[in-house]
Amino acid sequence: MKKILLFAILLICASSVSVFAISYDAQQHFVLATGYAEKGQYEKAITEYNKAISFDKNYSDAYWHRGVTNIQLRKFDDAVYDFSKVIELTNNPQNKAAAYWQRGRMKAEQGKFNEALQDNLAAIKNNPDFYYPYYDIAVIKSTQNDFKTSAKYFEKTINILNNKQQKNNDIIEYLSNSYSGLSRCQIVLGNYNDAINNATKAINIYSNHPRAYGNRALAKTKLKDYKGAMDDYAKSIELNPNDPAVYLNRAEIREKVFNDYNGAKADREKAKKLLKNYLNNAVLI
Repeated sequence: MKKILLFAILLICASSVSVFAISYDAQQHFVLATGYAEKGQYEKAITEYNKAISFDKNYSDAYWHRGVTNIQLRKFDDAVYDFSKVIELTNNPQNKAAAYWQRGRMKAEQGKFNEALQDNLAAIKNNPDFYYPYYDIAVIKSTQNDFKTSAKYFEKTINILNNKQQKNNDIIEYLSNSYSGLSRCQIVLGNYNDAINNATKAINIYSNHPRAYGNRALAKTKLKDYKGAMDDYAKSIELNPNDPAVYLNRAEIREKVFNDYNGAKADREKAKKLLKNYLNNAVLI
């Protein structure tokens, strides 16, 4: 998904035009930089983008591509600066929206969620049909436990994506994830039948969606469809055997409904092991 998304991002601003003429020297360094970036030689790319900008301080495409390259290097402060320059320099609403959205992503990476939300709203204002910021707002609101607002933005994302005439892999992935995210919100809000319907839609779009199966299983559990829940948990684990929440949820059914104490114990031990590995890896990172 990341590769697909990166190419989609690059295409958004590929046609941006500065109000100033770009010097020959700046263009030459820009071409070298993009070549390095395509090969994954990001540090060399940054050096060449810097040279391009030194010849032309108003080269918005160079700031944009340098920002995307800085993301690859996880230099989020530098990326924020670059996308801020694009916002300042470009007059194209679509390019400005893309830059606001990218800056919002970087703010979210830094834990500045309110600033990220404002940037995503600015992106929508500039390009109301741009689905990435709607989706990101939905995700941020979900992490803030504002599930009602999160559901609203997942629904907006879904509406935009369903209106697309042609659905490429990126749109299909976002559409499936949006239905799954909406399903999760509806579980928390107590709308279990709607949650099942939307999780099913996510699965119909992308049959190997472990989180959608997990969401549907949880909603079925709430409605006491325990056999259906167990089937969905098994499918979720088959697709992603490393999600501790699924094992914990299945353990509850095994113990309280089917009196399968050994199975429940095994699920809890597996979840404990996965959580321990996750925490150890997080510390190492």
